[in-house]
Amino acid sequence: MGDGRHESEPYQYFLCRLDDWEKERLNSYGVEVGYSEKLDLHVLPIYDYGTSWSMFSYSKEVPNDYELSFDETLTRSTSY
Repeated sequence: MGDGRHESEPYQYFLCRLDDWEKERLNSYGVEVGYSEKLDLHVLPIYDYGTSWSMFSYSKEVPNDYELSFDETLTRSTSY
């Protein structure tokens, strides 16, 4: 797609409860979060086969004075 991504189908989904801050944070990394009214839960698609959530690395554009969160780094590195 020109930006390092490609079209694919999710391998699995995580059901979770997200507050507005968590949802906005995931969205800022380009993670599209769905919602199931029937289950009253958010739906998080995972596109990589066999990769734990902690192994994902996302990037986003930020202002020069952006302060990193406790689990953010300046480098993008998905380890597998």
